[in-house]
Amino acid sequence: MRSGDVASSAGKDEGTFADVISRLTASFTLSRLVELIESGTSRIADLVRAIKRYSYLDQARSRNRRS
Repeated sequence: MRSGDVASSAGKDEGTFADVISRLTASFTLSRLVELIESGTSRIADLVRAIKRYSYLDQARSRNRRS
């Protein structure tokens, strides 16, 4: 192998390494975003359930007052 080939090969390896690191970082970032979206969705669903329960309790109270 000539010295020019070694230098050109090393440049390719550095580029490949940088690409791998970029893809891994993007993958971890994407995974974390999915986790946050799932967590947020779950919290919103809990809030909606709580509001529905509260409104049904309020309706039951007003029915009892009328009776």
